Amino acid sequence: MGVKDLDGWKKEVIVKLFNLAVDLQPVGKTRIIAAVLKNRKIIGIGQNSYNSTYLARRFKKNEKALYEHAEIAAMKIGIRSGSIFDKIFISRARFVNNVWVFGNAKPCNGCMEALKLFNVKEVYYSE
Repeated sequence: MGVKDLDGWKKEVIVKLFNLAVDLQPVGKTRIIAAVLKNRKIIGIGQNSYNSTYLARRFKKNEKALYEHAEIAAMKIGIRSGSIFDKIFISRARFVNNVWVFGNAKPCNGCMEALKLFNVKEVYYSE
């Protein structure tokens, strides 16, 4: 579900992640950050990176996309915490005409496959 359709605490989470994404070092031209939540509490935050991990390789979108996506990184941290999470929020920051704006952070097919595997029921992202 895109940010324009969100209200209340869900929109606050997307905006908080957007503000964090602005300060990230870009991977390629991308600044994407994701957080997994349980009971409205963030239990894992991840960002795109050049790391190539087992999960990154398993759920890559194509042969050249071996770097770790923010969704996978956030889920790894959530799994390590021992908590069962049911929501993920993803935000992308883009610099356009000297202004930071939301970018489309809809998960790729590989990340959606991983989210389904780990029973993430709700996916929210910036557009």
